[in-house]
Amino acid sequence: MAITWVLWVGGIAFLWQLGDTGLFDETEPVFAETARQMLERHDWGTPYFNNHVRFDKPPLMYWLVAIGYQLLGVNEWAARLPSALAAIALLSLCFYSLQRFGPNPLLLQAGQLWFPAMVGVAIAAFNPLMLVWGRAGVADMLLVSTLSGALLAFFIGYSQPHCPANQRRWYAIFYSLLGVAVLAKGLVAIALPAVILPSFLLYCGNARQVWRELRPGRGIWLTLAIAAPWFGVMITTHGQFFIDKFFFYHHVERFTSVISRQKGPWYYYVVVVFLGFAPWSVFLPGAILRLRLWRRHWWQQRSRHQQFGLFAGFWLMGVFGFFSLAMTKLPSYVLPLIPPAAILVALGWAELQMIPLRSGWQRLHLSLSSGFNVLLFLVLAGVFWALPAQLTQRPSESRFLPLLLGADLPFRGMVLGVAIALSILVLWLWRKYWLLWVPNLSGMVALVAFVLLPLLSVIDTERQQPLRQLAHKATANFQPGDEYVMMGHRKSSVVFYARHKVNFLRTPNHIEQYVQMVSSQSGALLIIGKTDEIARLALPGDAYQVLGEAGQYQLIRAERRAFQVHPVQDSEGGVR
Repeated sequence: MAITWVLWVGGIAFLWQLGDTGLFDETEPVFAETARQMLERHDWGTPYFNNHVRFDKPPLMYWLVAIGYQLLGVNEWAARLPSALAAIALLSLCFYSLQRFGPNPLLLQAGQLWFPAMVGVAIAAFNPLMLVWGRAGVADMLLVSTLSGALLAFFIGYSQPHCPANQRRWYAIFYSLLGVAVLAKGLVAIALPAVILPSFLLYCGNARQVWRELRPGRGIWLTLAIAAPWFGVMITTHGQFFIDKFFFYHHVERFTSVISRQKGPWYYYVVVVFLGFAPWSVFLPGAILRLRLWRRHWWQQRSRHQQFGLFAGFWLMGVFGFFSLAMTKLPSYVLPLIPPAAILVALGWAELQMIPLRSGWQRLHLSLSSGFNVLLFLVLAGVFWALPAQLTQRPSESRFLPLLLGADLPFRGMVLGVAIALSILVLWLWRKYWLLWVPNLSGMVALVAFVLLPLLSVIDTERQQPLRQLAHKATANFQPGDEYVMMGHRKSSVVFYARHKVNFLRTPNHIEQYVQMVSSQSGALLIIGKTDEIARLALPGDAYQVLGEAGQYQLIRAERRAFQVHPVQDSEGGVR
């Protein structure tokens, strides 16, 4: 039953139509192409993208994607499969942990051992953050899966103080998975447990005892044995450049300063969690209050086995607090708090199933949560209702709207939003609060099947398919000495689908400067750009040839002499 449920939930959320759309700019094609270049160069150590060294991330995702290419071919399915499998592995870990630690004695007596585990898995899978990054060929889901596995392994070992042999085994798994997590995303895999575990243990009052049980002297060596070799090879091969780029720029500077204008206000992650963990986020405040963190002495009297919910609370707050302090902010950063958030909400519903509401504040917060739940889906319905009118006012979206209407997506989204809201409203009025997970889960599954996946297909058709078509056409027309240029925008997917280095140049002036100062003197330029941007080149008719048009993009073959003797327009449209 457990395996069937996890595979059903994970299959719909992460595997269904996984490779049906092309890779989405900007990040997905970077990982896919870096893995392809590893195979092409026969170099599994140094990551390269577009023929340049790339030290943004450690190599685990590249390795897994490259292995997928060898098994399945170089395609979108293979590029995304590691993330999907990591997400399903995470669901399995959540199911096992909730089944082992979640039920209270009443649930055990009632034979409802499965309930919190099944609900927790569904919550962990069907929320926007997990659905997006569990289907994307990037490293974030690998970090979440390995880090969550490490933290859950720690708690399983922590819960067995009277069985030292089992405890040592689980702690060894904890240290091993930390090493794998470092290879997935970097030192953040060490920083987060360094925040979560001490705060949890100090609260419980057993930090010294657990420190001795963990044997950190041995454990750290196990983590280093897994993670350190790649770093050692890179430092030996690339020296200070690797240290500066990987450690200082992508770790220290990302935390202490704003990188690539990726900033946000102090409440940034409040909004991200509310929207990214929807619709379950409306129940999260009540689930956190249920912990009653002010009752420290009560928690300290509980057995370790009974502190699972408390551990999930510190896990969630540790991730949220750590990234709230960081200056650079991105929605994916708080992805590691989704598993504990799902655990907390599932435990809350499990308690509601068996124990009657005991106080006024419980009724109040459940009533408020249910009301916000209804409002959330009504707002979603309103967004889909207003979407066509909003797109009509934007000339740049003139191609997008007919595709949306052709797929009937605004109507589907509006009807589903209203239907889910009405279902929740009925249960709210009947005060069947513990059943609220049913319309939320069925509604999210319906939204994935009938709105999200078709919407991804529409976005792919409008945004990404034209670039793929022109990249393939450019490769078909490539001749020795030719060079690829993308003008105006940096679309990484062009590199992956062209299977060749692409020069990203923003303006006609940059192309001219490149030809005169950097470019070789043979062959032509295969230029991809938006049609209006290509027109700004103002090339003579005998100096270029239009090879293809797709969507808002155009591909031309331009002779180098056109940029050496002919004036071109600058970025403001003036001729120089």
